[in-house]
Amino acid sequence: MVSGIELVIVIDQSTPMEILLSKFVDALQDSSPMLERRNVNVGLITFSDSIEGCQIFSHRFNGRDFTEKPMKVVARLREIEFNAPGSETTPSLEALMMTRSMNWPSSTNPRIIMLITDSTPRINADDIGRTNSCLESVNVDGLIIVTDTKSSLVRDQYLVLLKPERRPDLMYDINASEFKAFRQIYSMGLETVYYDPFEEER
Repeated sequence: MVSGIELVIVIDQSTPMEILLSKFVDALQDSSPMLERRNVNVGLITFSDSIEGCQIFSHRFNGRDFTEKPMKVVARLREIEFNAPGSETTPSLEALMMTRSMNWPSSTNPRIIMLITDSTPRINADDIGRTNSCLESVNVDGLIIVTDTKSSLVRDQYLVLLKPERRPDLMYDINASEFKAFRQIYSMGLETVYYDPFEEER
């Protein structure tokens, strides 16, 4: 059984995400005691493509990229300001690549990145390839994507990032009535729990 888990939440803060983000923050708050018992260290990156330009911000907690207190992330997310989108795409891939510059707390605990957005990524040249290379260099053990799975335009842009060799790589519907991803994270490394690493909610 693993001793802890490193989780980076990469989340879209554009205005259309306001209601969905509120639902996500409520789910994170409800799951915080469970995640803290599981020794989950949480990092946070927010991004948007606003009328003022591309904005990506890596948040710090008491001078560190990660916190062992998920409620600190909840508090930070409840304070963020939403930005009116400047285009129909979002710099989600650039935000994912920013995880490479973070100071991860452990080199042995599983590393999970959770991307949350309802917009297609802004893609230039070989951004998909560069994003995959970045995730490999970070030694990510699992990528969880929470997006609009009902829209093939959005869904298919992110499906290419999921890799069968990583466990777990998952995609969840951002409009689902229940947010199940935190239970998935909690189960990692628990010998008595079985999960399907490619459960996809449509």
